Order: sequence, then C-alpha cells, then structure tokens
Amino acid sequence: MELFVDVLGFRDPWTLRAALLGHGRRHPVDITSWSWYGVTYNVIGPFEGPSGRRVSRMLTAWIIEHGSNVPRNTTAFPAPRTTV
Repeated sequence: MELFVDVLGFRDPWTLRAALLGHGRRHPVDITSWSWYGVTYNVIGPFEGPSGRRVSRMLTAWIIEHGSNVPRNTTAFPAPRTTV
C-alpha cells in the first residue's frame, strides 16, 4: 500500500478503485490464461495517481470467474521491465 498511498497519493479506496478500473479499460490485455477459477487477464500500462506521480509500467491483474461476466481486480504492482 505504500506505493499507492505514499508515492501516488491515493487517500481513499474509492479513488484507487476508480483508477484501477480506468487502467483496465484504457490499456490492452497483455496476457490471458484460463484456470479452474475463471479467465485471468494482465493489463500493463502507465498509471498516475492524484499526487501527479506516475508509474510507467503498472500491471493490473483481473479475473472473470466462471459463471460471472464481471471482471474483478486481483492485484496491482509495478511491472518489471523486459529485456530483448
């Protein structure tokens, strides 16, 4: 939570929730996988907080559980840089 509160400036959970949902809508799906629980999606893209500071590559992970059509955020963290 330090990244979201101390660095990016999120002070209430509803603002953070709105930002995570927006991130999932704005950026393309990077990885998709199927599991016993449902279909998971990883989304990577820039993420800015209320403080104006920005993470250049934030990974948000989502799942749509079997029997549902509503995506649920499972985690979010700075994505590692990949090397070619």
